[in-house]
Amino acid sequence: MKVYLSIFTLKKQGQFRYTLNVRIFSPYELTHLARHELTEVQAQHFGEMPVEYITGHVTFANLDFKVTPDVLIPRVETEELIALASSLCLDISSKPKLQPLQSLHIADVGTGSGAIAIGLAKLLGKNGQNFVMTLSDISGPALKIATENWERLLPSDIAVFIKSDLLQQYPPGEKFHLMIANLPYIPSERIRSLSPSVIEYEPHLALDGGPEGLTLISLFLEQAITQLLPEGKILLEMDYTHAAEILTLHSAWAGLVVSDSFGQPRFAVLSRKNK
Repeated sequence: MKVYLSIFTLKKQGQFRYTLNVRIFSPYELTHLARHELTEVQAQHFGEMPVEYITGHVTFANLDFKVTPDVLIPRVETEELIALASSLCLDISSKPKLQPLQSLHIADVGTGSGAIAIGLAKLLGKNGQNFVMTLSDISGPALKIATENWERLLPSDIAVFIKSDLLQQYPPGEKFHLMIANLPYIPSERIRSLSPSVIEYEPHLALDGGPEGLTLISLFLEQAITQLLPEGKILLEMDYTHAAEILTLHSAWAGLVVSDSFGQPRFAVLSRKNK
C-alpha cells in the first residue's frame, strides 16, 4: 500500500502555501529498489510510478524480466497459470497421437513482456519436453520487449514472434497443442476504480476487456476454432466474475474453471467438444 503525506507551510497572511508529497514505500518496494541500486530519495522523483517501471525490471517465476510502461507488470497469481500450463503439456504429451519426439506447438496470445511463454519454456526445458513457442501481441513495442526478454533469458532457444490482433495475422494452416491467452479481462467500468499506479502508468490496451470484460476472450475463442489441434487445449486467465459465463461463451468449447491459491476463480481450461 502506498501512503502520501502532505506537508503544508503557510505564511501568516496565507498568501503562500508550499506542498510536499512524500511517498512511503512498502518493504517490498524498498527491497526492489535496493536490488537495483536505487535509493528511496531517488525514487521519490517518479511519484506513484510502480517500482518495477522505475527500475525497468520485475522478478516473475524466479526470473528477471525487463518491463516498461508498454507492458503490464506480471502479477504473482499468473505464476500459477504457468504451473497449470506445464501440467497440461505433460497431459497432452502422454496422448497416443503425440509421438515421443514430436514437439509441442504452443502459442502465447497477448504475450506482453513474454513472462508466461518464457516461464513455461523454462519449465518445459527442465522436464526435457520438446516445444515450439509462438509469442504474439497487437502492440509492436510490447512484442519488442518480449523479444528482448526471450533473447536474454533463453538465448539458445528459438521462438516465433508475430505482431497480431489476436489470431488474425497467424498463418492460417498453423495449429497448436496449447494456446494460452492472458487477454484484457477487466470490465470497462471497473478500470476507473483501479489504483492510481495502475490507471496512470500501465497500458489500458492490456487492461480493458470491454463492457463485461469478455469482448476479446470471446473473439479469441471464435478464432481459435481453426488453429487448435483436436487434442489441444486452451488456457485462459480471467476475471473472478467470469466463472459463470466463461464456459458458455462459445458452443464449440467445453471445460472447467480452476481457482487460484486465494480461492478465486482465475483460470479456464477448454477443449473442443467435437474432436
